[in-house]
Amino acid sequence: MDWILDRRSVRAYRPDPVDKALVERLLEAGAYAPSARNLQPRHFIAVDDRALLDRLHAALPNTNGLDTAPLAVIVCGDEAISPEYVPHDCAAAVENILLRATELGLGSLWCAVHPSPQRIAALRSVIAVPEGVTPFALVVLGYAAGTAARPERVDRSRVHYNGW
Repeated sequence: MDWILDRRSVRAYRPDPVDKALVERLLEAGAYAPSARNLQPRHFIAVDDRALLDRLHAALPNTNGLDTAPLAVIVCGDEAISPEYVPHDCAAAVENILLRATELGLGSLWCAVHPSPQRIAALRSVIAVPEGVTPFALVVLGYAAGTAARPERVDRSRVHYNGW
């Protein structure tokens, strides 16, 4: 439960590279996320090239932290495999990556790409994602430059049982 409670959106990172073995563990977590009808329409693009990260940041200006992070994972969905469930399957994969990052001592930030046509086109201008495969999200990853306290997030007025 601590991985869930301690996960934060990190927007400043140390320049330390993320070891390839940790990157593989992050991608494994994404691949093991639930998938509707187990169709597994997801693709993952790990980006650790600084020049490419800078180009992504320039193309997607609201990707706070990407200017300092040593790693990003782009989660994409293959529309031909599961057109109606791609957003759900990709969201589950992103959440698994975020939680695994927390477990591994990494900071992370979920940057939405889908459903914005402008953000999808901007990402495609940097990364040659083929047509029919939709960039869903960009996850910024690395070692956090600071720490944040655990806030209280359970709003009991938004919790309902057996109806509204």
